[in-house]
Amino acid sequence: MIRSKLPLRFTLSAVITGMTICVSLAIFLISYFGGSYSLLLLTHSMTKEISKGIIEKTDTLLDSAERANALINTLIRSGILHTDDGGKLMELAAQIVSNNHNFTSVDIGLTDGSKFKAERMPDDSVSKRCYVRDTENVFMNWIHQNKKYNDDPQFKNTVRTLAEGYDCRTRPWWITATKNKETSWTDMYVSGLRKQFLYSCVTPIYDDIGNLLAVSSIDINVVALSEFLGSLNILQHGKAFIFNEKKQFIAVPIKNDEDIVQLAKQKPDDEDEPYQLYTVDDLPDENIRKSAISFLDTKPDGHTTREFEYSGENGEKFIASFTQFQYDNKTSFTIGIIVPKRDIMANINKVNIYILCGIFLTTLGALATGLFFSKTISGSLSLLAHEVDKAGKLQLDSNTPIDTRILEIHNIDASVNNMKNGLRSFKKYVPSDLVAELNELRKEAVLEGECRELTVFFSDIVGFTSISERLAIEELVENLGVYFGGMTKVIHEHNGTVDKYIGDSIMAFWGAPILRPDHASLACSTALACQEFLDGLCSTWEKAGRPPFHTRIGLHTGEVVVGNIGYEERMNYTIIGDNVNLASRLEGLNTYYGTRILISDSCRGQAGDEYVTRTLDMVAVKGKAQGVLIHELLGGKSTLSQEIVDFADQYNRGMDLYFRREWDEALRIFQETGICLGRDDLPSSILARRCLDFMASPPGDGWTGVFQHTRK
Repeated sequence: MIRSKLPLRFTLSAVITGMTICVSLAIFLISYFGGSYSLLLLTHSMTKEISKGIIEKTDTLLDSAERANALINTLIRSGILHTDDGGKLMELAAQIVSNNHNFTSVDIGLTDGSKFKAERMPDDSVSKRCYVRDTENVFMNWIHQNKKYNDDPQFKNTVRTLAEGYDCRTRPWWITATKNKETSWTDMYVSGLRKQFLYSCVTPIYDDIGNLLAVSSIDINVVALSEFLGSLNILQHGKAFIFNEKKQFIAVPIKNDEDIVQLAKQKPDDEDEPYQLYTVDDLPDENIRKSAISFLDTKPDGHTTREFEYSGENGEKFIASFTQFQYDNKTSFTIGIIVPKRDIMANINKVNIYILCGIFLTTLGALATGLFFSKTISGSLSLLAHEVDKAGKLQLDSNTPIDTRILEIHNIDASVNNMKNGLRSFKKYVPSDLVAELNELRKEAVLEGECRELTVFFSDIVGFTSISERLAIEELVENLGVYFGGMTKVIHEHNGTVDKYIGDSIMAFWGAPILRPDHASLACSTALACQEFLDGLCSTWEKAGRPPFHTRIGLHTGEVVVGNIGYEERMNYTIIGDNVNLASRLEGLNTYYGTRILISDSCRGQAGDEYVTRTLDMVAVKGKAQGVLIHELLGGKSTLSQEIVDFADQYNRGMDLYFRREWDEALRIFQETGICLGRDDLPSSILARRCLDFMASPPGDGWTGVFQHTRK
């Protein structure tokens, strides 16, 4: 029997009396709007004061650099400091850096391309460095305040030719100074051994008749200003930022150097300028970006300040305050401050809770009749909220029915169930485990990549084409589902990341996104566990009359590029590089050697001594001239029988003799291992044939043991 559903508005209005609603609403509105207005006024005053503080901080930071440059200009131009006295130039630069914590370096470049520099080191000590050019060479020398850097190869002294050596006249700061012929500021650029993001204040120094004597440059780390903004407490979630007249963000709130990706983005294809500042069009922080765009779209009417309200990410309301100012009538900056309205209203909401509690106590009698309905409604809504929360975490394994007579709750329940059905389908396409790991690391999904050493896994089903021809499509898809499900579960249990399914192949890797020092060992144990799973699966299928899925696996450890590859609207967390291809080639070589798991020498070396392997060959895969050692992974030492361990040791002795050109003794061992363990051993037969060939026709003196494979 279908019961009628009552509207929520009718249910509540039937319970609560009109007088209770009027009195409660009046008290609440007076408190809410009165308090809100007062807090908004206080917020406006607060943002103005914060803007003044940021302007003072920026002025102080920039002005200190210009004053230091003016001092250098005076000393050199007056002749007190001579440009031919490099030691005193570096000493002056070192004193300026030591006395100004916001300076990262001071450079004094000469017209012959030489440069004398002082820079702040990671431990806050000051090191001096000079590039001296003569008629043939460029001599670069370090003088460290902290002597520990003397033994660091990164800071060794060098001698280069004029063509290869440093020439300050080619640097952006020199070009900017000589072009403007006055004190000016460069654009942000990357400089120094630590790849710092810098602004440089540059000053050309001329003698009395206008001849250029030198150029001084003082670098200010952009991160210092951003970290200052990050230290500001603007309610709970407020943010301050600065952008210039080019609409580039020169400072956003960050906590440390690791957050620099919020300020600048990489340009991997540009070696000269590998980083660039975000603009108002592409800043990752959507709330800041929207406020800046709203400000620029509404042209200021001559006023230097402007306040407005806008909708940020997910429609959240923000109060924005912008202040424009100029530094020394040269450079224009805009300071922005955004504050979520929920932060402003936090205290009001707390007060309203107390007011509502008082209203509840005074109207308890009038609300007694509505308790039954309230309990029914709140119970249903709580259950729905719990289901929605589980759906947000992609926990979609249950559908809890809501027994209610209220039409709106019934409709919400139906919508939640429909949403969960859609998410179940969506989850099958999205690697939710990877999303969870990235969320735990608090890494935003942006286009990026890094070079990292990983272990790469490739698997492929033997004879899949012929198997697919014998099976109906439905059965083939079902078998693949069982196969991929089991293999993927094993990979996940060993902390691996499944990259993609390529036909009947699986590509996975270890060591990203979470850094795992034991990635090679994890990959080896995974490969063995996969084969163990497949042995059981194939046994079950053969008994049922199904064709088994025998699988080849290749593992290789090496540096690859890992990250989000694609474009802004769609990307894939994956790996690329030559070492990925090598892992794929190793998987294919299993066919030639009749093996199940092949690993590279780098993988074997990092996996440690807990695994039993045998060296199969020194091969050069198709398209490569350089050979790599490859090994068959036989199993873990703790699980294999002594007979297999002895077999591997004997085979490896044969390989040692083979590489030492002792063909006859190697042949004897390979003939013995060729019939060990109750079966023919294909690798032993292959190496035995080679020994016979080399005994008949020895290779030349340049032979390194490399066997060239011409097929993938």
